[in-house]
Amino acid sequence: MKKIYTAFVAAMFATSSFAQPLAKVQANGPFANSSLRYQPNIKKPAGQPMNFIMPTVSNKTAFPARVSKAASESEIILDQPAGTLHDNLYGTGEGYLVFFGYVFPTAIDGTVERYVEGNDGDVYIQNAIGTIPSGSWLKGYKAEGDTIKLDLPQKYYSQDAIDDDGNPTGEKEYFYAFRAVMNQEGNSIVPDSTSQTMSYVLRNDSLIRVDNLDNDVYLALCADDGGWKGYADYYQAWYKMKEAASVPPASAEVSKYQVDFINTDGQEDARIINVAVDGKDLYLGNLSDNAPENWAKGKIDGDKAVFEGKIYMGVDPVNQMHTFFAALGSEKIWDEMYGQEVDSFYFEKSISFDYDAAAKTLKSDGMFDVNNGLNSVYSVVSYEAPQMKSWVEIPASPKDPELLQFVSFDEARGYGALQFWFEKNSVDGNLLDPNKLYYNVYFDGDLFTAYPDEYQNISEEITDIPYYFSDNSFDFIASGDMHTLYYYMTGFTKLGIQTFYKDGDKVYKSNLVEYAIDEEGNFTPIETAIKGATAESNTVKSVSFSDLSGRRVSNLASGVYLKTMKMADGTQKTVKVVKK
Repeated sequence: MKKIYTAFVAAMFATSSFAQPLAKVQANGPFANSSLRYQPNIKKPAGQPMNFIMPTVSNKTAFPARVSKAASESEIILDQPAGTLHDNLYGTGEGYLVFFGYVFPTAIDGTVERYVEGNDGDVYIQNAIGTIPSGSWLKGYKAEGDTIKLDLPQKYYSQDAIDDDGNPTGEKEYFYAFRAVMNQEGNSIVPDSTSQTMSYVLRNDSLIRVDNLDNDVYLALCADDGGWKGYADYYQAWYKMKEAASVPPASAEVSKYQVDFINTDGQEDARIINVAVDGKDLYLGNLSDNAPENWAKGKIDGDKAVFEGKIYMGVDPVNQMHTFFAALGSEKIWDEMYGQEVDSFYFEKSISFDYDAAAKTLKSDGMFDVNNGLNSVYSVVSYEAPQMKSWVEIPASPKDPELLQFVSFDEARGYGALQFWFEKNSVDGNLLDPNKLYYNVYFDGDLFTAYPDEYQNISEEITDIPYYFSDNSFDFIASGDMHTLYYYMTGFTKLGIQTFYKDGDKVYKSNLVEYAIDEEGNFTPIETAIKGATAESNTVKSVSFSDLSGRRVSNLASGVYLKTMKMADGTQKTVKVVKK
């Protein structure tokens, strides 16, 4: 079962999320089984989709056979070529991408880009199609003056091929970078029959594509037959990043603080951050999970601490974006596309905190975020009304989790789901370090373990699930204190959830909270919560799979299987699972 989960998707389905909040979103097109379907490092699209048509298998684009041959014979370059690497460029651009089979325009701002001047005299450009970064490199050569030319098509993106039933074939399918133009009807993009050479210029450590929309040219992703796949860039420029990231000196005094705030999802939240003071300089660190080592630098002015403008924090290595600390404001506007009032955010000139050095507090009624890029609001995380105070760790049991929603497994749908609330606070109301928080799930008293054979986005089995764990929001989703888990089994009538805090060798557990599950998927709390229960006798020691005829299976394709679990007490249990 393929799905995507992005901020854009969440916005599109906000009005229907109450009716089916745990429904998976289906990915479309050739990228359904690609990790790049999440598009993590571009700005989410805005506005209405384009009225574009993408060619189907029965409506392929015709172009010269010599071009098709060149496409199929090219090699995809995945390893960084030898030579001089130009790294951490600031990427900008505009283009098209696909959501739900529709083509949307989008802007690219703040991506981390790189190219190599090869030892062989050639030039190699990574992620040349900014709307679908693949990690591969396109090969070019130096021409007259400062011009770089790329002869296309070249292999750009590969993924595991699947058959018509969605089963892996064991082969790879490839997609290609083409020079392209708009068709005569103005409703699709096709390979340029007049030229397949793309030109760039290298100026002052910047790389700029000169073949662009100004001369009606696109850099597009196509199949080997030239059929467009909905992704294309029509402007692209990469610039040398001149700003240095904020870093406190070694002499700075660093302390742990707790910040209470309203998060990006509008929830009351809390986080442990780092605060460093060096004379009149004040630094805030650990503001995002993706880049905890990045800092923002402000100035102390009496009983105020002020952060001016957009402050460069450094690279977000997960999203591959240049990030900035930015003060924000907001206003209510009417959104015609969604037919409702929404918050519109904009940059403020500064944010000021009331600062008490003796009490170790920083307080503001304003808002700031860790922002992807410099030119538009695209928050990694935002902090509204931040209230900061000194934090001291007090290990204790976390509060009991609470099941919020449950969806029974349905074979036609291909999954079941549960969603629960897991606070970072202890039973005493103190904020716990979320990096030491975990949860376990029990089905009919059996401790759940996720295996890579069933959960395609994990590389090793996992039983103790970390608070922040997310497999690219595919089967495990962590959004603040809200946690979602998709599962692939049937036949259980009891669900249990337990959270715990690991402090060295000491483990502090919540109650094992259990729920009775009926045939319709309704859940009822079982009023026998067991403090510190672990169900050791029901710990799974080994797992094997077989088909419905009882034959052992090691590599699971799509289908129905029997999963046999051997327990610590010598018993075993078999359940039916469905692999999508």
